[in-house]
Amino acid sequence: MKQKNRLAILLIFAALMPLSTIAQDSSKVTFNSGADIMSRYVWRGTDFGASPSIQPTISLAACNFTFGVWGAFATNNFSQAQETDLFLTYTWNDKVDITITDYFFPNETPGVFNNYFEYNDTLTGHIFEGTIKWKGTEDIPLSLLVAANVYGADTRHANGNLFYSTYLELCYSGTCGNTNYDCRSARFIFAHIFPLAIFKRLSDDTLDC
Repeated sequence: MKQKNRLAILLIFAALMPLSTIAQDSSKVTFNSGADIMSRYVWRGTDFGASPSIQPTISLAACNFTFGVWGAFATNNFSQAQETDLFLTYTWNDKVDITITDYFFPNETPGVFNNYFEYNDTLTGHIFEGTIKWKGTEDIPLSLLVAANVYGADTRHANGNLFYSTYLELCYSGTCGNTNYDCRSARFIFAHIFPLAIFKRLSDDTLDC
C-alpha cells in the first residue's frame, strides 16, 4: 500500500510542477504537465474504480514524437483502480498517430504480478498495446482508432499464445451551437483482460454521445 501511495503522490506532484516550452528555429521541444480531477474514470466504456479519479500527466514532444507518463488514481482508496502508463506517439502529417502504450496497474493483491521491473512475457503485470489512429479532416470529421495488445499480461489461449485483444473505435466530431461533441461507436474483438474488468466478444456496438 505504501508503495502505491508513494507512486501516486510522486506522479501527481511532478505533474503539477510548472514546466516550460523551448523553441529554437525549426526545432521545438515542448514539455507539458498537468492533472485532471474526473468524477469517474471511464475508459472504453468501463468505469474503473466507481469513484472520482485524479489523473496526472507529464509529456515531452519533439520532431513529431511525444513521450509521456499518465496516471489514474481512484480517490475512494488506493487499493484498486490505480494505473500508471508510459506512451510514445509518432504523428505523421498531422493526420495519423501511431502509439505504443505500456499499461501497468499497481495491485497488492496476493498472487498478482506487481513487480514494475518484471518484463518477462509470462510473468509481467505490464500490457503493451499498439495503436494507430486516423484523425480525420475538416471535410470528413471522422476518426478511426485500432488498438491491439501485443505483449504481456493479455488474455492467453490454452496453449499460452496471446489473444492479441483488439479494440476498434469510430468517432464523429461535430458542433452544436458553441458546444463540441463526439459520437463514438466502439467494439472489442477477442477477450480483453485488465485487472478490474474482463471484456468478452461484444455482439453489439456501443454508442456514446
